[in-house]
Amino acid sequence: MYDQGITQSWSYLSNPYFIISIARGMEYEESKEVSSTFTASYGTNIPSAAKSSVNDAFELSSSGTKKVTVRVKLSGPDAGYSSRDFYYKNGRHTHAVRIVQEHRSNWDGKLWTKEYSSTVGVPAIYHYSVDRK
Repeated sequence: MYDQGITQSWSYLSNPYFIISIARGMEYEESKEVSSTFTASYGTNIPSAAKSSVNDAFELSSSGTKKVTVRVKLSGPDAGYSSRDFYYKNGRHTHAVRIVQEHRSNWDGKLWTKEYSSTVGVPAIYHYSVDRK
C-alpha cells in the first residue's frame, strides 16, 4: 500500500463540541487534551484482503477505528473581546492510496500484479477558538 498524500483536509466534520470559555482578564493559560475514538472511511476500490495493510499503515484498529488525541493551548482573548470560546470537531483527512497486489505461483514462478487506486478517510480532530465581543 502506498499513501499518495492528503487529497482533502477536514472532510466529514462533525458538529462542534464545546471545550471551555475563557473571559478576558483571566490569567488562565493551560493546555487541554481532547480525545475521541471514531471510524475511518474506505473507498470502494480497496480489496478486502488489503484492509489489514491499510489499517496498519494508518495506525487503525482491525475494525478501522482510531483514538485521536490533541493538545489545545487555552488562553484568554486580546483586548477588544470579552471572551474566547474553544471548540473541536471530529473529522477526517482523505488520503489517496495505491494498492499493489502481487501473486507468484509456486509451481511455475509466474508473477502477476494488479493495482488499485482508492481513498481512505483517516480520523483527525480539528480544534479552533472564537473570540466574542
